[in-house]
Amino acid sequence: MKKTIKRIGLLAAALWLAAGAFAQEEATAAQEEAQTDEHLAFFGIPIKGNITDFTSSLQPRFKLQKKKGDENYYIYKGPVCGHDMYLKADYSRKSRTVYKVTVTPQYIDANAFLDSLTVMLGEPEEMEKGYRWAYPAGEILFYLVQGFDPVLIYLDLQGALAFKEEQ
Repeated sequence: MKKTIKRIGLLAAALWLAAGAFAQEEATAAQEEAQTDEHLAFFGIPIKGNITDFTSSLQPRFKLQKKKGDENYYIYKGPVCGHDMYLKADYSRKSRTVYKVTVTPQYIDANAFLDSLTVMLGEPEEMEKGYRWAYPAGEILFYLVQGFDPVLIYLDLQGALAFKEEQ
């Protein structure tokens, strides 16, 4: 009986260590994936180029439905990471170049979502109302405002600078 308990304990410890190593490997891969060709990427899709091309590349992967749009953004609703979310792609009026993706999950525990982001992206830097992951190609921001759904923003540096110049 003692040997069985000892074996189960050793097996559990080995699985725990393996899971930790896998999570670290996933975080490193996600950080590398977040930067592609000097642009930030949203789940492997670079945030660059024409808004129509960008949103077309989102459609098959996330099966999003266009809900609303105007001269500055498109909003989609659909599952992202297994949760219903609104996804907003911002772009400049003149060049129609995408520069920012905002994701608002619906009916999700913000702390659990932050934990999953930390596993995927690594440890964030704390800000006044949220968290930040900084990359040379841009930044990922996670805002937590009491009484509201959490908001995740992918901001591409080159696209944001181009947008600012056009204004």
